[in-house]
Amino acid sequence: MTSHVYHEDIHDTGLADGCARCEELADYPFTLLDDRMLGALIDRCEQGLDARSNNERHAMLIVENAMLRLRQLSCA
Repeated sequence: MTSHVYHEDIHDTGLADGCARCEELADYPFTLLDDRMLGALIDRCEQGLDARSNNERHAMLIVENAMLRLRQLSCA
């Protein structure tokens, strides 16, 4: 596990930039984030909201890509 620097709760402010642990969470949102945070990212994607950090943007891209693939599979 990578180190974590102090910052606000990710549930309130999103994945923080400059934090190695948040970067790791952003790389693997489906396996490392808790249900609450993953749900928040899915909601932000569905609502078209902007990411609150670069790490959150990265995680949202992964989530959006998975959602797109799921939609494509359900239409096939």
